[in-house]
Amino acid sequence: MKKVIVKIVLALLVVGLFMALSLSQPWKYLFESSLFNNGAALTVNSPGGKADVYLDGKKIGETPYSSANLKSGEYQIELRRETESSDFYQSIGRKINLEPDTRAFIEAEIGPTEEFSSLKVAYYQKSQNSKPTILLDITPKDADLWIDGEKTSISDSNIVTLSEGEHTVKVEQTGYEPLDVEVISRSGYTLIVEVKLMTKPIDLLKNE
Repeated sequence: MKKVIVKIVLALLVVGLFMALSLSQPWKYLFESSLFNNGAALTVNSPGGKADVYLDGKKIGETPYSSANLKSGEYQIELRRETESSDFYQSIGRKINLEPDTRAFIEAEIGPTEEFSSLKVAYYQKSQNSKPTILLDITPKDADLWIDGEKTSISDSNIVTLSEGEHTVKVEQTGYEPLDVEVISRSGYTLIVEVKLMTKPIDLLKNE
């Protein structure tokens, strides 16, 4: 009699478990996880005010924006800062690459003109070189570059070899607002970093 009761209980547990799995479909979330969609991540910020974020022409949210469930590949990212006057602010767009298990970063100050806008972009590209490298694109071209507090000159290729780990990139030039970028270099990747400085506005108020 006890054996029969045990078998009935076990059968009910199996049936209940099967029904629970059928309703919840946990495998659906498993295949939607970063393990199966390459786990590419993207962070987009615009400290000066909210901006709409577009991915390949489709609006995906507004700043601050973050996602860890994007497929790897090339994307066109665009930031549009909306106001009552639709043509007051310019939009800023860049093509970036998302590698599996990496995070790309974009931060923009969107002004009325390119001159009064700034941009920081960082993303990874697979490299044949086992050593971590960084490819720098700096505007203005003659700006001073500092890496981890040391003034650095770059070759015509704009590529610098770094140790693996965290680094601080600083770009400054007279007449422009300086920018810092915190990055992490990784073996087997080239870190693409673009820094565009914003012109300092002219102070029309005299100091008393």
